[in-house]
Amino acid sequence: MIALRSILGLSGVPSHRTSASQWCKKHGIPTFWQDAKGGKAEFVHLSDLPEDVRLAYVRRECEAAGLVLGTYDEAEHAAFATKPPKMRAAAERKAEIARFMHGAKPADDPSEAYEGRRCRSRGNLGYRRGEVG
Repeated sequence: MIALRSILGLSGVPSHRTSASQWCKKHGIPTFWQDAKGGKAEFVHLSDLPEDVRLAYVRRECEAAGLVLGTYDEAEHAAFATKPPKMRAAAERKAEIARFMHGAKPADDPSEAYEGRRCRSRGNLGYRRGEVG
């Protein structure tokens, strides 16, 4: 699920949240209210959005992450939407990990690497830059 506010102004979606909520209702797109930072927020399933809005959202997110946009297969996404929620959640988690791994900056310069000894000054929460070992 993605926050409704994250699709505002994309491919025909109104720029104001309440107008976007009405737009979703008009197009038969279910919305859900869930707890978020600072209170409740309205969410939609990305798979419920029209293709042009989904593609605009994915394109914008890829550009923001510095990733190259791949090809979109509508048939595969339709098949994915029919899978059980637990299976979709697991696949989405794996996809998020893959996006993170592929979007990560390559560590050609050792000063940018986060490999090596754990950083004891932060309670073993991370690696020190440039330490390999």
